[in-house]
Amino acid sequence: MIRTVSILAAVALAASVPAGAQTPEQGSADKDVAVTTCAGYYLALTSANPGPDPSPQRQAQAKAAQDELFKVMLWVHGYTTGRAGPDTKPQPLTSEWMRTHAEKLRVICADDTRATLHIAEAVKQL
Repeated sequence: MIRTVSILAAVALAASVPAGAQTPEQGSADKDVAVTTCAGYYLALTSANPGPDPSPQRQAQAKAAQDELFKVMLWVHGYTTGRAGPDTKPQPLTSEWMRTHAEKLRVICADDTRATLHIAEAVKQL
């Protein structure tokens, strides 16, 4: 359920990213999320929405991007929750949390000078 909601949030967020966004290599799906760069994150955002009447290939690309975004947001949630420490109120993983933090991360990563910034560093700015 949470995965479905987060994918929908990612697709909604992806619709707000300009169509002409940069297109660096996305990388391997089994890599460590912490080494994902802002460019890779931004590419996943631009690719997550399959658009109207997509081909099977485009649907597969969109699903791969959605999976990548889901992994990134799960990692971000774990990182920010752990950073807050055990004595703080838990942050439930909700669609609102995903949407809010995905947007904040998009803003951080939208700056072209941050294309090589790793998500592990970008998340420290949340």
